[in-house]
Amino acid sequence: MLPERRRRGLGRSLIRECGAVAAAWGHAELVLEVEAYNRAALALYEDDGFQELWRAPRSALEVDDAVDDGPPLKRRPDVDHVCMRKPLV
Repeated sequence: MLPERRRRGLGRSLIRECGAVAAAWGHAELVLEVEAYNRAALALYEDDGFQELWRAPRSALEVDDAVDDGPPLKRRPDVDHVCMRKPLV
C-alpha cells in the first residue's frame, strides 16, 4: 500500500467486514497468514484480536516485473510466516 494511503482505517474496516461476512455464512473464526517481517500487519491483526497459531518458514510468491510471458510471479524460498486466528463468536 502506498504510504499516503496508510493509517486511515481501511485495513481494520476490511478485517471487520470479512469477520461479519464469515459470521453471516456460519463460520466461527477467521484464519490468516502473514509474512513475519510485516510488523505493521502483525500489530493490526493482534490489535483486532487475532492470536498467533504458528510460525514457520515457507515459500512465498512475489510479483516479478521482468516476466514477459505467463504469470509475473517468482517464488521466494524460506520466508518466515505467521498464521493467526480470531474467533468470531
